[in-house]
Amino acid sequence: MARYALVIGIAKYKDRRLSVLPKALTDAEQVAQLLERYGEFQFVERFPRRWNPDRQTDEMADTEVTAAALDQVLTTFLLERATQGEAVIYFTGHGFVVQEFQNLRGFLATSDCEVVQQGDQVVAQVGAYPFESLNVLLQRANLSSLVLLLDCCHSGYFLEKQGVRQSLAVFGQRTDYCLLTACRGFEQAWVGSQHSVFTEALLAGLAADRADALGWVDSDTLSGHLYYQLERSGQEPLRLYMGRPLRLLHYPPPVVKSGERPAPPVALFNPENPYVGLKAFDQKTKAYFYGRQAASWQLFDRLRSSRFVAVIGASGCGKSSLVKAGVLAELRDDRLANSSHWVTAMLTPGDRPLPLLLETLAQLHRSPQSLLFVDQLEEIFTLCKDDEQRRSFIRLIAQEATDTHREGRVIVAIRGDFLDRCAEEKFTPRETTQSPRF
Repeated sequence: MARYALVIGIAKYKDRRLSVLPKALTDAEQVAQLLERYGEFQFVERFPRRWNPDRQTDEMADTEVTAAALDQVLTTFLLERATQGEAVIYFTGHGFVVQEFQNLRGFLATSDCEVVQQGDQVVAQVGAYPFESLNVLLQRANLSSLVLLLDCCHSGYFLEKQGVRQSLAVFGQRTDYCLLTACRGFEQAWVGSQHSVFTEALLAGLAADRADALGWVDSDTLSGHLYYQLERSGQEPLRLYMGRPLRLLHYPPPVVKSGERPAPPVALFNPENPYVGLKAFDQKTKAYFYGRQAASWQLFDRLRSSRFVAVIGASGCGKSSLVKAGVLAELRDDRLANSSHWVTAMLTPGDRPLPLLLETLAQLHRSPQSLLFVDQLEEIFTLCKDDEQRRSFIRLIAQEATDTHREGRVIVAIRGDFLDRCAEEKFTPRETTQSPRF
């Protein structure tokens, strides 16, 4: 599979309210050189670039970048050069958000843009590159995989914006992707002594000592390292990803001197029995949960666009494992933007479902974002004999998934042979008719 990389570094800005960023060029150049040396890319493009006659190669250039030029290089890269290939994009420079009427909009700052500030808040701009334009390009791109690294202030806004998540739901149906930002949407991205704080952690995460036994550094390893390194930095990286771990760098095996024998591989033995019998896989046993990745992706796509998802299937087909070991475990790793901060709860109805649900909702309502998983929903019919409790339970579940004052999501797992009972109770709202069956 062909591999392509685009490295963007913008250091010059005409507007004096946007400071010059000399470290942006050195940061971008170091990233580009790593990708060239160890990334096994067919092409690593720098922007802006200049020819270095001494090194006989391209290098990052300290020149101005307009929004039109940035749009052109991104369009060419995503829609032409990297088509059907594996793509990596790194951006470093200024970013900001603007309060326009009742809406916030995010932008990458270009050299010729102008901003209007009130205090520390940008209230207007002219000439910057909007996040929406990048969003549109991602929708149109036909890639095998994408890794996007944004090192700029307010970069997390690109992932937190609902429109981007909806677009990537379509994008992810054909493409594996990992999007990493330097900070949350409301945060600054800071500069350190040699590099920006994010890129310093990024370079450390791409180092040879982070490689696996085969010499690869992938997106999962990198994102985990970034979270650990930036934990107390004053900025929190965000990630949004779908699909398999994406390989970034490949380091050759260490050279063995003549006459020396390479160290024998260490045989690792895990004495724990991976077989869980009739129990469902969960967070503790997710390492042994295989074979349901495509189904998990479909559920993630549903959760981006709908607050209610029904997992329907025959008894024993793995509905509970799919949610517990697949969806819930991945949400804790920020599979969806900021999902590690969601408050989650699980329950099975039993013979007295209403008190249990009320207690659970009271806990969830302490957070504006939450997810409730109701496993074995058919128990409201098989175990609960109180019709009023059953109706109240259903009404509260519907309210949780439609309350406009907070963002509560609900997943229910139910045996397929109880769908007619749900219809009788008028349980099936419009959203559930769109839900996949497993």
